[in-house]
Amino acid sequence: MEAEVVDADAANVYVSNRTGQRYRVPRKDVAEVDHPGNVLFMVGVTIVALGAGMYFDKDGVPGDSEEEVRNAHITGLVFSVPGALMAAWGSYSWWTFQRIEGRRGKLRPSPVPGIAVASPADVVVLPAPVPAPPPVAPGSPEAFAPKQASP
Repeated sequence: MEAEVVDADAANVYVSNRTGQRYRVPRKDVAEVDHPGNVLFMVGVTIVALGAGMYFDKDGVPGDSEEEVRNAHITGLVFSVPGALMAAWGSYSWWTFQRIEGRRGKLRPSPVPGIAVASPADVVVLPAPVPAPPPVAPGSPEAFAPKQASP
C-alpha cells in the first residue's frame, strides 16, 4: 500500500491516499514505513561532498592560474549550496514523518459505528449511483413500444 502517514495513536497508523481518503491501519499490520526524505538527504549529501571536493581541491594542476582556482571555487559552491538545501529539506521531511508515525497517543474509537476493532476498512464506502438509461432514439423500436405504468 502506498499512502502518506497523517497521524498515529497507540495501536494504529492513519494514512491518506492520493484522493485524500483516510484509512486506519493497525500497527501490527504495518511491516515497514518508508519515510520520505531519506533519498533526497543522501543525494544532497553526495552533491555537497562533490562540491566540497571541487572547492577544496589541493591537487590542482601545477601552474593553475588564479582565475582557474577561482572558477573551481565557484563551481564547488554551485554544487554545494543546492546539495545542502536538498540535504536539509530531506532531513526535515524525514524527521517530520518519523515523528508523526512514532506518536503513541491515546487509542481512538472507531469512526464507524458498530466496529469495535480497528481495521484497514474503517472507511464507509458509499455505493456508486446507477447511471440513468440513455434516452430513446426517435424512430427506434423502443420509441413505439407501449409505455408501462410505473409502480
